[in-house]
Amino acid sequence: MQRVPLQEAVDTYKEEIMLVEQRIEKLVNGMQKLNAIVSKYPGPGFTDGVYGESAPLKPETVQRDANAMAQEGRNLRVGIIGRVKAGKSSLLNALMFAGKDVLPKAATPMTASLTVLRYSEQANPYAEVEYFLPEDVNDMRLLAEEYDERFRIALAERQKAAEEKAARPGARAVPKPDPERLNASVKRELDADPRLGGAKDMYERIRVAGGLPANETQRIEGRDLADLQTKLADYVGAGGRFTAFTKCLSLYLPLPALEGVDVVDTPGVNDPIRSREERTMEELHNCDVVFVVSPSGQFLNQQDLELMGRLTYKDGVREVFLVASQIDGQLFGSERDKHNGRLPDVLQGLRQTLAGQAGSTLAALPRGTEGLETLRSQLAERLVVTSSVAYALLTQPESDWDDNARHTWSLLSTSYPAECAQVTSAKSLLEAMAGIAQTELMLEQVRGRKQAITEEKINAFLNDQAKALRGYLDGAPEAVRRNREEIVNAKSGDLEEKLSAMQGFREAAVRATNVAVGDIAEDAGESLRRQINSKVQELFSGAQNTAEQSKDYEVEYTDPSALRKVASFLTLGLVSAERTSKSVQSVDSTKIRSALEGFQASFSTQITTLVDNTRQGLRKKIEAGILAALREHKVVNDRDIDTTRLAQACRSALAMVRDFDDPELPSLPSNLMQNGTLKGSDASSYESAALEYLAQLKKLAAKEARVLTKSFEERLNAADVGNALFAHYEEHLNGIKAQIQDRDKTLQRYDELLVELQELQSYV
Repeated sequence: MQRVPLQEAVDTYKEEIMLVEQRIEKLVNGMQKLNAIVSKYPGPGFTDGVYGESAPLKPETVQRDANAMAQEGRNLRVGIIGRVKAGKSSLLNALMFAGKDVLPKAATPMTASLTVLRYSEQANPYAEVEYFLPEDVNDMRLLAEEYDERFRIALAERQKAAEEKAARPGARAVPKPDPERLNASVKRELDADPRLGGAKDMYERIRVAGGLPANETQRIEGRDLADLQTKLADYVGAGGRFTAFTKCLSLYLPLPALEGVDVVDTPGVNDPIRSREERTMEELHNCDVVFVVSPSGQFLNQQDLELMGRLTYKDGVREVFLVASQIDGQLFGSERDKHNGRLPDVLQGLRQTLAGQAGSTLAALPRGTEGLETLRSQLAERLVVTSSVAYALLTQPESDWDDNARHTWSLLSTSYPAECAQVTSAKSLLEAMAGIAQTELMLEQVRGRKQAITEEKINAFLNDQAKALRGYLDGAPEAVRRNREEIVNAKSGDLEEKLSAMQGFREAAVRATNVAVGDIAEDAGESLRRQINSKVQELFSGAQNTAEQSKDYEVEYTDPSALRKVASFLTLGLVSAERTSKSVQSVDSTKIRSALEGFQASFSTQITTLVDNTRQGLRKKIEAGILAALREHKVVNDRDIDTTRLAQACRSALAMVRDFDDPELPSLPSNLMQNGTLKGSDASSYESAALEYLAQLKKLAAKEARVLTKSFEERLNAADVGNALFAHYEEHLNGIKAQIQDRDKTLQRYDELLVELQELQSYV
């Protein structure tokens, strides 16, 4: 398959990045030159008014942030999610590696690691394996102990029930319970929970192996792809020596298909290891596009919904696509008969059926996430059917076909003789079945949109900074000329008079200023506290409503035993032989967990926004409050206070009420790190634990609000705006006084400064 468009897109974007880098370099150089000029001509009257009301970002900050934005857009991040044996590896191999089996063999559901594929310029491929940490093993141990305790309780209950049944009158012929069968039954039930069963399996493997490897990471070199694959079997294979220890795997491959692309292959839901689950979530939500792979024969089942439930946490993934895999298995039998044996109609009919199924299934997922909302509204364009077998038939010579490919082609040529007499004549239909071209087109389109978004983001940032720089340079010459004129006209006696007057009113002015700032700080803190508490209540109510809506009740029926049926017959119905029923509670733990994690994530973001908004509105309030206080107490006339110096002092004060530590809430406890539907006692226990944790979150959030707003007030009061204001004013007057003592030399420096500013203007 041709991959030229993808490579062309990568090359084009690299050229665009080079142009962006040139813009960054020129802008940063200009900012550095301006800073050098400011440093060369220090002191009141020279460059103290160059930056006006706001100081610019530091050149190193601009360079770092701009480069980070550019770096963001260099690689498209593609996430692949799907249940085990859904066809993820086949899709990735076809999409990225022209059908070659580059990815490691599928791991067991219990030990599936997070895998990230990246491009490497190194000739030989290599892998970096990250092992579990001691705290990860401790998490496994706790879950394994929970597994053992639940096993003990369940086994005892079943043994008791079996013994009671055997002891009933008329049941003398019932054999005693078989311990092995009871053990196996309980084990099957507990192993069905991937969280508990996986932790138990992994912990036992690590315990038997004698503990973790000495190093936290390991690098594995391969002579070529085949050699690397062979070596990786020890780390990610179902029976690998180190599989139980492997937390994450990063593959660095010298493949052109990976240039400009990072691929993230995620493990399934209910990961028993909290740190890996968190890492997976982080990687997933850093993705630009996610492909959800689901087998056509069991399209979008409950497990798929649980996987997609991850995408409702935070608002990270912007592009979501559905891949209905293994479509070749649905082309025969009733589907063929329904469309009179015409393969194009069968394919179209299957696609319509799957689209309808997807539409109704997606309606059950929570709303609000941009990626899923776009998927719902553009389902026709974002659903693709695929077949790795069809792709193999297209791309491999017949001599390389495996048994599955040969069997599928035999069925196709027998069932659809008109369309599938030869591979060459069936090429267009096989391409439609393979779906790789359509999938690749989706990827290309996303890449194109992401480049545009990234370019706009970078350009907007650079334009804003360049505009600010030009603003400083446009205003600086006038400020310098004004300061120069002040030196020309200044008289030493007048300055002495101003300094003397200021000494007279300074103490009272400082006191009045700080009282005014204190009042403003108290009002601002109280207002901020009310806003935070209101936001906490809003988040709490939203999570509580989600928990309530996740509940449901099902009716379970139990058929009467054979013994009870006999008793009913012998007693002419006095002993009932009817089915019994009971109502069983169920909860969607995915929804509840997502709501709790959303509370945690939103709290920090929302509070930080409220603090920033409050701080931004304070400067003008403080300036106005200070002037009003000074006038009210008649400690100073308006002509005796420089409003520019006042603004500078206020900015210094407000610099002390920024950079607060982000408020933190406790991590989700291990008993709440579940996904999927829970029933009976498990459901009620999970709901109770979730509501208890939510109440704890609310309490801690309110405490964080009190601590933050108190710190806000204390910092603002500690800024001592009054002394800062008048100390700056006194420093300025003394500076001017010193400059006029050597007036000619001072004026010469002003002229030299103007020349350098004008030269920089022409550069920018």
